[in-house]
Amino acid sequence: MKYSRTNYFTSEIVDSFMEKDLVNSAFSQYTFKEEFTKYPIQYGDYMRPDLISYRFFNTTDYWWIILKCNPEIEDIWNDVAVDDEQEDKYPDAVKVTEFINIPSKRDIDEFFSFARNFTK
Repeated sequence: MKYSRTNYFTSEIVDSFMEKDLVNSAFSQYTFKEEFTKYPIQYGDYMRPDLISYRFFNTTDYWWIILKCNPEIEDIWNDVAVDDEQEDKYPDAVKVTEFINIPSKRDIDEFFSFARNFTK
């Protein structure tokens, strides 16, 4: 669970319940320093940011970071890698061969260091 995205939200007590602050997260406060790699979506990436993570980083753990670096992808089920036949059904989806942002491994490592201090 080290890379679980919920580990990078601050927590606070609200009405006697511990809650995660979904707005003020470590990710929203972190600035990536290196230029993103532009990756052309392939049909096999459809609904599978975990496979994109594995392709670039040899782990599926960074799928959520890739999605965070691509805010135009709001819904992995309907916004990614739509083929020509589905364009009418999902007009805002990222199409096959369109590019998404992939952060550098160095930026990901720096984010995790930053986040450890942010969530304390």
